[in-house]
Amino acid sequence: MNISKQDKILLEYLVERYGADGVINELNIPKKLLPAIVAGGISIGGLGGTHLVNNLVNKHNDSVENPEETVEDTPSNPYNMSDEDYALFIEKAEAVKDEIDRVLAFRGMSSDDIDFDIENLVYNCYKYNFDLPLALAQLRCESHFGTTPRAKKTNSMFSIGAYDSGKNGTWYESMDDSIEPYILIMKRDFLQNGKRTVDAILNPGGFYRLFGARKARYARDPDYEDTLRSVRRGIIKRSPVLAQEYNSYNLNEI
Repeated sequence: MNISKQDKILLEYLVERYGADGVINELNIPKKLLPAIVAGGISIGGLGGTHLVNNLVNKHNDSVENPEETVEDTPSNPYNMSDEDYALFIEKAEAVKDEIDRVLAFRGMSSDDIDFDIENLVYNCYKYNFDLPLALAQLRCESHFGTTPRAKKTNSMFSIGAYDSGKNGTWYESMDDSIEPYILIMKRDFLQNGKRTVDAILNPGGFYRLFGARKARYARDPDYEDTLRSVRRGIIKRSPVLAQEYNSYNLNEI
């Protein structure tokens, strides 16, 4: 079996550099040729071909010459937002976490104890152009961020279908599954697809939806709007970024 002097030099270098087993594994050479490889790699040239040897050398050289090049395993922006909007999105998610940690600290808890994904909440508010401070205020008032026994039982952390009688009319597979339905109900029934504003529904007696000529309130508490308005204002005061608008939205209209 003939092999050029250049190939023999290359093979000897590879054996010395990577070991005989490494060369065998890289070029898929049968184990029975190990003695020939150890002796100088003469058999590889005839079986594998010069191009295989050169490929292995080039692979080694590329890794040496470009050590700073790395392959990114996951995209940095999985939501197809602009870079500017995604940076704002991350700021909002961090601010939500800080708000949850601040409130739950009084109960000896933290955001590690919640059963929903903060980014999922922030993304759905982005997706439907929904007021994130309002969602956060209701989430706090209705279920203390999903930590109350009733919310844990039904996963309805915004109290959708949670009647004052104690009857639970709505159940979700997870708390994350309750976020989108809440936003859709709010936009369609309470904000009336843009006909009413957040400020309007937070006026005294304003948090209602219409059933014909009848007004159905979100909660029986006569001070519900005052409480929500106060909580929402506090959230925005502590973290103004939560009320900051994106440059564009991935809108899903009802």
